[in-house]
Amino acid sequence: MNKILPIMIIGVFILSGFGAVAETQNDTEKYISETLSFSQPTIHEKNEYLSITLPESTSYSWNSGKPMLPIVTKIYTLPFGTQINNVAVHLSTVNEQKLTGYIEPTPEAYMLSTSIHETQATSPIATYEDITLFPVTQYTYITGGGLLE
Repeated sequence: MNKILPIMIIGVFILSGFGAVAETQNDTEKYISETLSFSQPTIHEKNEYLSITLPESTSYSWNSGKPMLPIVTKIYTLPFGTQINNVAVHLSTVNEQKLTGYIEPTPEAYMLSTSIHETQATSPIATYEDITLFPVTQYTYITGGGLLE
């Protein structure tokens, strides 16, 4: 009787391991599809520049000296261990609008520190001479893992 109990416990561990292997072998492909629609951007004068706002935007681009444009960020939460094989974005036609001035440039980034310094506020310097089309890419994506808060 003393020998049967350890053999049964080892057997349970071995059989439970088979269940885990069988679970990981079951690969299913799933697709996420979403259609995003954007309203017409609002353009208004701000000092000597134009400021663009978009109700759907989540933040603004931060490339120092380049036009400060609204951006939309989407985050998709998937189960841990999900393998992403492909990301495809299909864009509709681009609507162009002629502007009467330059878009407000993004201010120069500066490092925050624990000590207090007196600095002079400088106006942003636009570098529109080297811009043919900005931004160069209409979308970017990053895949990664992390913890939910």
